[in-house]
Amino acid sequence: LIPSQCPFERDIVLFGKKIVHIPPMCKINPLYEQLVGLRFRALSYLADECREDVTPYL
Repeated sequence: LIPSQCPFERDIVLFGKKIVHIPPMCKINPLYEQLVGLRFRALSYLADECREDVTPYL
């Protein structure tokens, strides 16, 4: 599965207070852009050629 959002973004919470925010590192990873493009092409193929409902994957 290729996630629709960057899965690495996190908030570290201690006793109900946010201590630190770890930003998504996907934007600086060149492989991430290729995976997002592949996901888009796959969903487009399913929707256009196979007439599948792709809304659960969005």
